[in-house]
Amino acid sequence: MTALKAAVAAIFLASLAPSHAAVNGNEKSQRLVSEGNALAVQRQYAAAADKYEAAREESPDASSPLASFAYMLYSLAAGGTSPEAKAQLEQARAWAQKALAVSSDDPLANEVLRALDDETPKPGYVANAEANKLFDEGEVLFHNGQYEAARVKYRAASKADPKFVTAQVMEGDTYFAEKNWAGAELMFQMAAETDPLNSQAWRFLADARDRQGDGNGALSAVLHAIEAMPSEATNWERMKIYLANSDKPMSRLGLERKAWIQRDKNSINLSPEVKGTDQSIWLAYAMAQIAEAKGAKPESPFQAELRAWNTALKVASELQEKGQPAPQAPALLTLQKLQAAGQLETAILVLMYKEAYRPEFEAWKKAHPAGVPEFTDKWRLMP
Repeated sequence: MTALKAAVAAIFLASLAPSHAAVNGNEKSQRLVSEGNALAVQRQYAAAADKYEAAREESPDASSPLASFAYMLYSLAAGGTSPEAKAQLEQARAWAQKALAVSSDDPLANEVLRALDDETPKPGYVANAEANKLFDEGEVLFHNGQYEAARVKYRAASKADPKFVTAQVMEGDTYFAEKNWAGAELMFQMAAETDPLNSQAWRFLADARDRQGDGNGALSAVLHAIEAMPSEATNWERMKIYLANSDKPMSRLGLERKAWIQRDKNSINLSPEVKGTDQSIWLAYAMAQIAEAKGAKPESPFQAELRAWNTALKVASELQEKGQPAPQAPALLTLQKLQAAGQLETAILVLMYKEAYRPEFEAWKKAHPAGVPEFTDKWRLMP
């Protein structure tokens, strides 16, 4: 349940955010979800599932009970290769999709789908046994509303393992729950400085600053969250909210993949509704994915993705030069514009990120320290 430990705070913070009204139900439903989270931490999974179901019945129009159940299923089966584990992961996907049908910006449901669609696990830290024990005790207290007592446990967990950033984040969350925004900000800032790749710490820092009316500080923090993990939908939702009233709000790339490769058979499946130039683009993309790159060194996943898109978009340009119509899908038109502007590499790293791209992404950030803010400011695109 390590993944669940890193996510339970997201459930609680979402329940406090006015922008996530559809995520949460009434007060009783939220309490039941919190009780379910506490039970899940104690490995009482059947009892936790009962709490989530009771929360759903209490507030049928809330996504949080569905997403919480989905995340528990995912956390228990993640990394498993047995038929049972694979079936459970598909159940997790189904429940996450049900949650998103209720609220498209549910943070936990989006995290489930992100994790399921990314074959490479995102970086995480495994704390020592003593820190884990103290953290689990703090989680139970937190979800029972005993914030001061939970804070003591989280702080002890941090002392037992100073690199256990999640404990710092959750200590900050106890202050957030008490509406002590300044205390929460301090702890989230400390956590983010300890581990700059902890996107949750940056995102929660943005929330704490936002509560204090520091809009610029909140925007800066959420940009750091995107730099830490570009594939997390919640980071982009925050950005969308902060820029909603600007002269240039965020818009979605909205790329829907229309080609799938069966690696075991080396075959390509195309979506039946894709036609014309779009079909040619997706076919070229898939064929390039299957083809091996020329050269002595094997390609990294990012290099293969970049080559495939360069190939596909070159095909689109050649077809248009021969009088064929432009692509119909807005996302493909946008990718053509980004390629023409020399921004295709950045677009893949920022808008189509997968954890397998981490080495190239970190190298790109080092070469372009302001790359993410500059790209988002100019293009105002989100995945």
